[in-house]
Amino acid sequence: MATNYPTSLDTTTELPEPTATTDLNEAGYEHDTLHVTVNQAVRELEAKVGTGVSTSTANTIMAGNGTGTSEWSASPTVSGTMTATTGFVGDLTGDVTGDVTGNVSGTAATVTGAAQANITSTGTLTGLTMGGAIAMGDNAITTPEFTDYAETVNAIGDTAASQSIDITLGNVHTCTLAVGTTTFTFDNPSATGKGCSFTLIATQDASGSRGITWPASVDWAAATAPTLTTTANRTDIFTFVTYNAGTNWIGFTAGQDFDLT
Repeated sequence: MATNYPTSLDTTTELPEPTATTDLNEAGYEHDTLHVTVNQAVRELEAKVGTGVSTSTANTIMAGNGTGTSEWSASPTVSGTMTATTGFVGDLTGDVTGDVTGNVSGTAATVTGAAQANITSTGTLTGLTMGGAIAMGDNAITTPEFTDYAETVNAIGDTAASQSIDITLGNVHTCTLAVGTTTFTFDNPSATGKGCSFTLIATQDASGSRGITWPASVDWAAATAPTLTTTANRTDIFTFVTYNAGTNWIGFTAGQDFDLT
């Protein structure tokens, strides 16, 4: 009778248990057949386990290294699906591809690599300290409380005759009016239905008397654009808000004729 292993485990049919009085020539107990079956099973087991000298210790598993050897390891390299029915304790190092279901905790955990963009949560994340930027992709953050927050400042520098204000670069923009008339465009606002605003801090250069042509989409109170401060090195500050992706920009004069030198 040949061994079933490794397709399935052998039973007493393949590996019967003779007693002290069993005739080893009796059908089903022939000693040569038993030797063949046992030897086959041992060879299959050796092929599955591989070679390598190590001793089983607490909290280790036997892992193959892909070259026909294996060892008991407390830090194995594993591929495929891991299921821990009573929890997994210890450090997990390397890439995780697929879903992680359950609680993940630690005192100094860092997730690195391109897979960061694919991390999602349907539960609660608490007590997080973020060490880098978070790209929300125009998605909502609901009921936050912000403390000591800042807005990105986009320092344009000297303006050109045609000057873009790109909202993706920041919500506060500074510039020095450096040509006779600067024609602004307001680019990349949020989508319709999302509020989008920015502040423009515009300073006259050392020559002064510089002008601005605003986008036609800007609506000022009483349909009248503000009169610029034209004194050299003086600053005017304006705020703009849109709710329809820039079809209309509502313009406000926040303050004028500041000396910020």
